[in-house]
Amino acid sequence: MLLLVGLFFFIRSPWGKNIIIQKATSFVSKKTGTQVSIEKLFITFGGNIYLNGLYLEDLEGDTLVYSHHLETGLAIMPLIRDGEIKVSKIWWDGLEANVTRDSLTENFNFDFLIDAFVTPVDSTELVQQPDSVAAFPNLTFGLVELKNFKLKYFDQTLGINLRAQWKEITIDSDKFDLNKMDFGIQNILIDNADITYLQTHAFPPSENPDTLSSSPLPLLALDKVRIQNSKIEYSSIPDGLSAKMDIGDFYLSLPEANLEENKILVKSLTMSDSKIDLRLTPTSNTPSVTVSQEQVPFSWPDWWVEVGSIKFENNELSYFSGESEIQKRIFNPDAITLTGLNFETHSIFLKDQEAKAVIDLLSFQEGSGLAIERLQAKLEADDKNIKIGKFDTKTAKSVLRGDFLVSYKSMDAFINNPENSGFDIRLQQLETDASEALYFVPELASDIYFKELRKNGIGPREMFPAQ
Repeated sequence: MLLLVGLFFFIRSPWGKNIIIQKATSFVSKKTGTQVSIEKLFITFGGNIYLNGLYLEDLEGDTLVYSHHLETGLAIMPLIRDGEIKVSKIWWDGLEANVTRDSLTENFNFDFLIDAFVTPVDSTELVQQPDSVAAFPNLTFGLVELKNFKLKYFDQTLGINLRAQWKEITIDSDKFDLNKMDFGIQNILIDNADITYLQTHAFPPSENPDTLSSSPLPLLALDKVRIQNSKIEYSSIPDGLSAKMDIGDFYLSLPEANLEENKILVKSLTMSDSKIDLRLTPTSNTPSVTVSQEQVPFSWPDWWVEVGSIKFENNELSYFSGESEIQKRIFNPDAITLTGLNFETHSIFLKDQEAKAVIDLLSFQEGSGLAIERLQAKLEADDKNIKIGKFDTKTAKSVLRGDFLVSYKSMDAFINNPENSGFDIRLQQLETDASEALYFVPELASDIYFKELRKNGIGPREMFPAQ
């Protein structure tokens, strides 16, 4: 009994902790042949861990891991009794990690740690086990706060070059079931992140293609997700794809995303002061597109989608395909830039061959000079009709207001044979000098009838003085 009491006080004392740290780091250094150091380490019998100043080198003498400060807690009794992993919290401030993988040996730069402490198993002693997937242990997480991280992952075998750093990522979850793929997240905050992902070559074929197909699709609930002042860049050389996102403020409330049942419920989605740039470059891997003369039957998506509201404010969107460039006064669908993009919509619905949406506002300035100052509409579609009600749009040279109805036998018939559909157009206002048609068909400028239309216009001519 006295021995246990003495051991307890020895472990708790600064002198005892220093001896333990020195012995542990010296042992690991000798086993691995690398430098290992720890400034402070404190472990309670309740499972709380406090770790300061962990430093570990790789075999080349470069920094493998440096951790400034880590506080976490693991409940001991649930782990012993039921095998449940219950983490009370993770508070991690300052982490630098550099992981690499060589394409020749396919070894990671941390494999020496595994080799030093894991005894190789004789392959002749291995017993063939039936194909089965072991269940994951029950996991419970408290608040997770990750601050001032700087990570690098360079995998020459898979062609992945990833760099990520951020000021803060906070995750507060109440459900994390890996067996049922059921995840409930109360709050996610990503602040001042800079993430760059480069795919240098295609992934090798999967050795177990049926593994993912046998797994359940995830069920996800995100109460609040906020991303602010962050940059995300994705590039894939084999796919000829590059995407850059400079996010000012992004917010998402997603009560349910059930991919197993094709159900998506979004309460709110907002984004402001952000830029998105998408570029496609044809490569040898780009599949050729052949236009088939055969009609492709249309089938409604077997999804249930509801979106409460979407609001985009003061955003910029760019899209480029190949070497296409923006041309003034000529709209190019392969080179598009939208500045001052504002978009507001609510009551979006898709279920049982019926779709609805209300567009409250759409406005932007396109790089060619074309601008939408205002667009509003109420949209409804089913397998018999498309209704566009309360349509109201204004550009620099045109105004159009009215209600529109398209009737057909089925949506498939409308898509493949639109000429057989019925149209009911009820205009309330139409004013234009037709000049904006030149953005799409510049050849009209030499047409004598178009010149006459531009001269006279439709509606009050004083609204559109000749240029």
